[in-house]
Amino acid sequence: MAGVGIGLLSKLKGKRDDGKSNFDYEWGSSKVLTGMNLEKLSRTALRNHLDARDLDMTGTKKAMIVRLEADLERERQRTVAYAEQLETEFVIKKDIEERGSVYAIGCNGVGQLGVGDTEPRNVFSVVEKTRGLGVIKLAVNGNMCFALTADHEVLVWGANGAGPTGIVPDEDDEENDIMFFAEPRFVHELGGEEVSNIALGASHALANTIGGDVFSWGHNLCGQLGLTDLKSREKPSILGFF
Repeated sequence: MAGVGIGLLSKLKGKRDDGKSNFDYEWGSSKVLTGMNLEKLSRTALRNHLDARDLDMTGTKKAMIVRLEADLERERQRTVAYAEQLETEFVIKKDIEERGSVYAIGCNGVGQLGVGDTEPRNVFSVVEKTRGLGVIKLAVNGNMCFALTADHEVLVWGANGAGPTGIVPDEDDEENDIMFFAEPRFVHELGGEEVSNIALGASHALANTIGGDVFSWGHNLCGQLGLTDLKSREKPSILGFF
């Protein structure tokens, strides 16, 4: 729709003096014609304006004026509609931004900013894949971030080195051979568990649910997972003590 009004201007046939003024203007331009008394234009001038707008140039002067006025009104309506569309898109985008988008800044060597690459950011940049998700809580450490949404979903991005992300890629997963995620990914193991809170240590993570269950995963050399052993866990495991 944006190109409609602009397209009309691109069709203008040039500039020319109509013999009644001391300046040139673009034939067919709505800026020139709006507010002008078209009845005072000569037949030649009317034909030039109609031609510039790719309209029929035949008929009486009255018919030509009616045709030109109708086309100007259509252009005005398209311009108004386009302005309203831009306003609507702005409101929608603003609403989406307000629904818990995450912004990140700083070092990014292992994708811990979640912006899709490993380049650092000197200003806050939106984490695109969190737009509209309604993120209500973040848990971060030096190179990893977990996000909790209002719908109780958990996302993760960053390195897998200080503690597993909670995601065990399938063999066919194209990211199976890397140790970090440069963009947010859902922790499907916690899907449907109604997670209400998350916490992240230096090498392990915890999540508790609305019902009171607790999940833990990560490194476990000191028994920090609370699973009665010292084995690390790549994916969330439920504690049996609660």
